[in-house]
Amino acid sequence: MLSGIHDALGVPREPDHGGGRRGTDLFNTWRMPMQHLAFTQRHPRAMFPQHGLGVVRSGPMTFPVVGRLVDAINAHDLDAIAATFASDFTSVWPAHPARSFDGPQNVRKNWEFIFAQFPDIRIAVTGSVESADEFWGEFHYVRPGAADLRGVIIIKVRGDEIVESRFFMEEVEEGAVPHPMPGVVR
Repeated sequence: MLSGIHDALGVPREPDHGGGRRGTDLFNTWRMPMQHLAFTQRHPRAMFPQHGLGVVRSGPMTFPVVGRLVDAINAHDLDAIAATFASDFTSVWPAHPARSFDGPQNVRKNWEFIFAQFPDIRIAVTGSVESADEFWGEFHYVRPGAADLRGVIIIKVRGDEIVESRFFMEEVEEGAVPHPMPGVVR
């Protein structure tokens, strides 16, 4: 679906010659040259071609349920979203405990609300690492008409279901915003 990132940027693909997993490139058997990666960090919308967003991959991943979740969110398919979560699922927001909740029925309810508020929302995994039963992903939520969200979600998987998500997501700040810790060198 998204080999288009390379095509949209006019980036030639370099095959992975058996180097194995490479942290931020787990989904993709092609490497993006560093000069193009730097370009997409300065111009994040360049990562998302017109035909959609999603997990950039061309090979298998350890946790296909995460790929199905991203695809279901981008398709705005509430049934498919809820089907990726275990009945004992829990969502944890360590920095915002009041946002935490349990159960796939609440996942569905939350995404129903999100789709109503942001009908053109799309998400992408821009980097990831997999370890044992966890998927650590850097996510980018594009919300036309509102600030994008970026951050890390740690997803714990049991079998082929998501049993826990730990969210470290924040709105992307537009323009100059004072540093939260004045005096810290930037």
